[in-house]
Amino acid sequence: MPRSSQAPVAGDDWQAGPMAVLGVDGWRGAWVGALLCGRTVRLLALADVPAVLAVPEVEVVAVDMPIGLSDHGVRACDVAARALLGPAGGSVFPAPVRAVLATDDYAEGRALSRAATDPPRAPSAQAFRLVRSIRALDDASVTRRPAGWWRCIPSWPSGAGWVGWSTARSPRGARSSGCAPCGR
Repeated sequence: MPRSSQAPVAGDDWQAGPMAVLGVDGWRGAWVGALLCGRTVRLLALADVPAVLAVPEVEVVAVDMPIGLSDHGVRACDVAARALLGPAGGSVFPAPVRAVLATDDYAEGRALSRAATDPPRAPSAQAFRLVRSIRALDDASVTRRPAGWWRCIPSWPSGAGWVGWSTARSPRGARSSGCAPCGR
């Protein structure tokens, strides 16, 4: 079976080689990460986005925050995620529009959002609590394009769990006891 360092041949199974993956989320004004290398996981406290991107030898950085904000409305990926999750779709809240990043004041953020969207929409309190972390990501991705930025992908770990749980079904169509891949 070819590995990731070899070009796949039509009809062959293909297997990725070992890679280091870093999953991060905003945490108390900074970032917390779980670095997976082979079968080893290390927890990291990281000061800012440049520190996240400076973790050595990481091939993929999965960020549990919205990347790529809209200027004028709801992002299509948020709508699609809600639809994919069905009844659990309410756990996906729309990312704020970029104008909201201009403030740390919730009332002002709501006003900025309503002025920028048609029909007028405002971020939930839950979404607004993420604004500082989202701003740090947006600043890095839009204005600076720091080295290593290309490795970042948006991720939603709890959403991945919901998809696993909602698709893990018995032959009769009843929900299984949990996520098929991890058995939880």
